[in-house]
Amino acid sequence: MPTELQIKQLAFLNETCSHFNLSNRSTTDEYGCQYYPAHDETEGCAIGRKIADKDLCKKLDNNFKNEFKNPTTSVKHKEIFDLLPSELKELGQSFLQAIQGLHDTEHYWTLEGLSNDGKTRKEEIITKFDL
Repeated sequence: MPTELQIKQLAFLNETCSHFNLSNRSTTDEYGCQYYPAHDETEGCAIGRKIADKDLCKKLDNNFKNEFKNPTTSVKHKEIFDLLPSELKELGQSFLQAIQGLHDTEHYWTLEGLSNDGKTRKEEIITKFDL
């Protein structure tokens, strides 16, 4: 029987996979993925679109690269993960890293949604987290 955490993780994964495609992933050539919408027609990245505090999203996009000298604003960095809302942190840092990696990797997506490689990656995440 799945735990409450596993149910939440699977729902987050499924929602991410059904929402995104190659054209709405909130990426730009200059900055890569953005927590805050990079384009008017997007809602932000897989994690950013779940953060109600859009000022935090902007801070994650803009300040952390300079303030903490990180080359990325990945949730793998403790100082970034620690600022996430509790409902995201409860999903776990390694799980959110997996979601972020899936979302950020262009070849996992087509204009219709997940590519075959993306579908394989989704199954790997399901297996890894026993979802």
